[in-house]
Amino acid sequence: MSAASQNLARRSVRGRLAGHTPGGRVAGYAFLIALALVSVGPLVWMVLTSLKPASAVFNGPLVPQHPQLNAYAYVIGNLGIGSYFLNSVIVTSITVIGVIVASSLAGYAFAFLPIPGKRVVFGVLMSALLIPAALFLIPAFIELRTLGLLNTQLGLALVHTGAGVPFAIFLMRSFFENIPTELRDAARMDGAREVTIFLRVALPLSLPGVATVAIFQVLFTWNDLMLSNGLIQDRSIQTLQPALYTLVGEHASNWPALTAALTIAAAPVIIFFVAVQRLFVAGLLAGSVKG
Repeated sequence: MSAASQNLARRSVRGRLAGHTPGGRVAGYAFLIALALVSVGPLVWMVLTSLKPASAVFNGPLVPQHPQLNAYAYVIGNLGIGSYFLNSVIVTSITVIGVIVASSLAGYAFAFLPIPGKRVVFGVLMSALLIPAALFLIPAFIELRTLGLLNTQLGLALVHTGAGVPFAIFLMRSFFENIPTELRDAARMDGAREVTIFLRVALPLSLPGVATVAIFQVLFTWNDLMLSNGLIQDRSIQTLQPALYTLVGEHASNWPALTAALTIAAAPVIIFFVAVQRLFVAGLLAGSVKG
């Protein structure tokens, strides 16, 4: 090999290893820190604004000198955000449980069971992912009215479940297909039936997938405004997002109250994500390494 070729090869190796040098690591960490600050910045501003008086939202310092909880007292006492919060918890819990049960059973069936025409059925289900939520609002309204479930939390939860099941089935089928066939064959040789294999072998190994489905569904259901506002007119059973929308004024907004309500609304999602983040990361990495 000529000297020019050797120099070119060395430069290529150095370029590949640049990320492993101290300077490359510092640059990488600096980029990640900057990205984290940009992502967390609005959340920090929201929390700090909720502790300010209305006169100091845009004129005062970023960090309030005298933090106060008047905005939280207002949204809890005057707005009654506690009841809306509880309604969101009920609807989200019913939806998440329904989606996990349906998608786990259907995902396992699509992955392993010899169902006639299952590829066609799976394709039809996946085509539902292409339909915007706004298009099935009116059909859902008519169907719930026919079933007597309009203006009920159960009806809203069923609509959310139906909307979330196709994507959840897609995820769970992928997780089940990554399970080694030897484990299922060994359980079958021990006399286990298909239901036992599903409950004791496949489902425990797919907990990262269940956590991934749960996180996505919690986000979609908890943050929903359109379906909740369109399918529930009774304010006593309405969820949190329509109540938050009433705090946004046409000409002016009570920013401390709005940010306090948003902080209360965001807290459960953040806590839930932190609690299951390990399973969520494992779910995202599943399938990246085979064998």
